[in-house]
Parts: sequence; structure tokens; C-alpha cells
Amino acid sequence: MLMRTGEPFPLANSRNRLLRSLRPADRAMLAPDLEQVPLQRGSRLFTADALVDRLYFPERGLLALGEGRGLTARVEIAVVGCEGLVGWPALLGCELCAHDAVVQGSDGRALSIAVEPLLAACRASQTLWMALLGFVQAVMNQMTRTIASSIENTLDQRIARWLLIRHDRLDGDHLLIRHDEIASALGVRRASVTDRLHVIEGERLVRCRRGRIVIRDRAALETFAGEAYGACEAEYRGLLPTSDAASH
Repeated sequence: MLMRTGEPFPLANSRNRLLRSLRPADRAMLAPDLEQVPLQRGSRLFTADALVDRLYFPERGLLALGEGRGLTARVEIAVVGCEGLVGWPALLGCELCAHDAVVQGSDGRALSIAVEPLLAACRASQTLWMALLGFVQAVMNQMTRTIASSIENTLDQRIARWLLIRHDRLDGDHLLIRHDEIASALGVRRASVTDRLHVIEGERLVRCRRGRIVIRDRAALETFAGEAYGACEAEYRGLLPTSDAASH
């Protein structure tokens, strides 16, 4: 279970890039209704077909969005970190979540807001509305790329993309992850993941340790991933407002 602290968090200090990119007036509208909550590894923020009553802007940690209905394992469809938010179906008028969201990696924290205050702020500000919808577009693009990658790319490239996406959203080069978690996320056998990680490690791109993978050569790992990684990430960076994003 996630326990709310009940204490408001000063928005100017947020590590969430989407919140920081907002215009000062839009941040000011959200600030009174945002509160800091802990994210515990393994906790589930959303379950498929459950009511979306709050949205979360992660500041530390990862939220893996997955689909598991009718499957023997939970297959990952997208990952969200400090670049965005989860609970975004509410922005599209959906009361129920279409996927689950599980905290991965180490423990973290997020800024949380109830649906109605956020929607009221969006109705009052077109710039806020468009900024949040820009992230919705970005995460849908990530989902599309995930589907295409599962068809077009080799397992080596898919694993490299999976590692890079997490590296983008975490501090440091150490990823807390097990081989079976990668296998479940990609919908493949654990033994296949282990075999391919040996290949990637042999190229000196990563170092594998028990329950942890260390990124050794980020640039070379991107080259190794090929077309599986890069386009969606560059597009989202272009969507972030920049006119006065740094002003507090």
C-alpha cells in the first residue's frame, strides 16, 4: 500500500521534468493540490479496469505499465519516470485504467493529485492542457515503438532498448533488476535473456551482477540498439515547453 504523507510539496523543487516544464502560472494552479507520496518497490498504483482517482508525477523511481489479462506473464507496454505522469487515461475522459502500473527499481517518490482538481486546472488553462496531452502523445508513441520493436528487432536490440529506457529515467548507472523481470516484461524466456545479456556484456556495454545491471558504455549501447531506441525519446524532448520553463 502507498501511504500519503499529507504534506504539500513545494513545486519549484520538484524533480519531475514535466512539472518543471510548465509555465509558472500553470504550476501555481496545481501546487495547492499536489502532495508528496512514497513509492515502494513492487507496489501497484493502478490495476487494469480499476477506477483512476489520482494521477502521479514521479520524482524518483520507475513505474512500469503492463498488460497481463489473459497472459501467463505480465508484459510491459511502457515505462514512466521523472519525465511524465501516470494515470493519464483520466486526461482523455476515461474513468478506468486500461493497464496496471507497478513501481520498479528502488523505492522512490511522486507528487500526487486527485483527478478533479487537475481536470479543473486543465479547463482553466489551455497551455497546461496541451502540455499534459503532449506527454500522453509521447507515452502512446513509446507503446507503439514497443509493439513494433517486438516484431522488427532482435532480442539483443530489444534488451538494449529496455535498459536504455530505464537508464534515461534513473540516477546513476546501476539498474536494480533481475533477469526474470526482463523476460516477463519482454514476453520471452528467462534463459534467452540470460544468453543475450552475456553477449551484450561481452561487448563491454554492461556489467551483470546479481540483481543488478551496470551500464558501462551508454553511447555504444545506443548504437547496439539501433532503430529500436531514440526516435520517441527525441520527439518527447521536442514536446516539452521551453519558453519560460526554468522560471520559478
